[in-house]
Amino acid sequence: HLSRNIFKDNLEKIVSKLSTGFVTRDFLTEEGIRASKWIKELWEAISSKRNDIDVKFCEHDPSLSNQSSIIATIEGSAEKHSIVILGAHIDSINQMWGEQSAPGADDNASGVSILPELLRVIVETGYVPEKTIQLMGYAAEERPSHVLGSPCCRGSRDIALQYSNGGKNV
Repeated sequence: HLSRNIFKDNLEKIVSKLSTGFVTRDFLTEEGIRASKWIKELWEAISSKRNDIDVKFCEHDPSLSNQSSIIATIEGSAEKHSIVILGAHIDSINQMWGEQSAPGADDNASGVSILPELLRVIVETGYVPEKTIQLMGYAAEERPSHVLGSPCCRGSRDIALQYSNGGKNV
């Protein structure tokens, strides 16, 4: 069981970095873009010991977001074209309700912190899944439609559309 190897201290460190290392992770800000880059670099560092794990940005149309989503792919051993997705959003809200900062420990640093910790456990235990696993940090999930005129969940919707149009088996 992989869950036995997940460490609370590691989760707390990631939440702390995401909630104190950035004024915001709002997808419309430079800080949000910087946060996305930091997460990708963290995932790359964690997975660097394994050549069967690929970490990449998923760029979105600039009308959706300047912040990129992040996808870590652990290729399956038997059913590599069947994909299991585990995801959380990487952005936080900011200045919608007059806040000066919204680093988002509970929105959603606590949720996204499990993804690099799970990746670490997969790498350290040498786990190779039968089906391909993709860990996704979704960009541009915040901001309700009345704020920008388009729905929230932009990053995950865009990826879902790309996967649907590409015939991916999720």
